[in-house]
Amino acid sequence: MTTGVLRLVAFNALQAVGSWRWLVVPPVFFVAGWLGAEDASYDYTTQTLRHANFWDAPLTMMTDPSAIAFAFVLGFVLVNGDLYVRDRSSGAAAMTLLRSRSRAGWWVAKVCALGPLALLFSVLAFFSALLAGAFRLPLSLQWSPASRIPWGNEGAIHPGFGTLPAPLFLLLVVLYTAVVLWAIGAVVVVVSTLYPHLITPLAAGLAWAFAGTPLVAPLVFRRGVGTLDPEYQLTYVIHFGNYRGVSATPWSVSFVVIAATLALVLAIGAWQLRRVDL
Repeated sequence: MTTGVLRLVAFNALQAVGSWRWLVVPPVFFVAGWLGAEDASYDYTTQTLRHANFWDAPLTMMTDPSAIAFAFVLGFVLVNGDLYVRDRSSGAAAMTLLRSRSRAGWWVAKVCALGPLALLFSVLAFFSALLAGAFRLPLSLQWSPASRIPWGNEGAIHPGFGTLPAPLFLLLVVLYTAVVLWAIGAVVVVVSTLYPHLITPLAAGLAWAFAGTPLVAPLVFRRGVGTLDPEYQLTYVIHFGNYRGVSATPWSVSFVVIAATLALVLAIGAWQLRRVDL
């Protein structure tokens, strides 16, 4: 990647971070983490309290399809999905394109800028949820007794690698979520190049979010072609089987889907921008 492209990546990322929309992310995920802490600490089936701690709040949040669809997918799209449309309408796209050696390089920088933005979004989301858990559940550096129940067994609250320390496992989930959000944001941005209207990112985000809710098709129960959807990869829960007979999806499959999605987005965007007057 050339120095010019790297500068455009930094410019796009810093410009997007300056939006007021980022201020909404912490309170939204604080609420999501608060609800995750409630689910982790109380078993509604047996009407009993569980021995959970604050690490369980963000991890249990990721077992809720509504939180995944609306807080993560729709949330990230609302904050960063209009990156292309916003630059096009403000004239920033034309100005930065003049400084770029090629339209392909300009597009690569636009897509790559979503990477650090997705990481920032994921860090804010999980830290806010973890903070909410700290208000409701005991603090500890260890896995809680409730989290040690094998996934798929009665009383299990979320899956995990028991051999890893809880902080390290959460860090891996944060990084994994950021990579998937990067692919999701890239798809929405490339759709915006095909239909460059302010409503396009919102419509795409809403449609995608609703597709992942229990009203349509719960993510963990998808089969076949539906598992190739980047949204399906978003919850790390799919990589652990034994939940109502659902088999685990290999981690390698998810990373192949994400890599293929980003490659397809780069190809479609570069082809589309050859024909567009910015």
